[in-house]
Amino acid sequence: MAWIHTIDPADADPPLAELYRRVGNPDGTVDHVMTVHGLNPDGLRAHFELYVSSMHRPSPLSRAEREMVAVTPHTLGLHFFSQALVTHLSQTPLAISAFTTRGLSSTHQSLC
Repeated sequence: MAWIHTIDPADADPPLAELYRRVGNPDGTVDHVMTVHGLNPDGLRAHFELYVSSMHRPSPLSRAEREMVAVTPHTLGLHFFSQALVTHLSQTPLAISAFTTRGLSSTHQSLC
């Protein structure tokens, strides 16, 4: 397992502590994927804003469709692509089921 230096929320300076509060969980914990961004608060802010914009703001896609579009690239090993795809598809009407199931195994199709 790789070790990546992070800034623990308890050790964060006030601006980063406030950002951790915004992106943290209701119980006050901060997911590791968010603390990895602590060395680059602008990147953390951008990561969080992209997530909120693509998954929670008004969209022609339902929340279930957005989750499906986000999961499908992950199952294919295209992790970097999923959030950008959700954002794009949230603004572009298209037949989601045709897009997501084309060329997928029956196991992957069951996720759709």
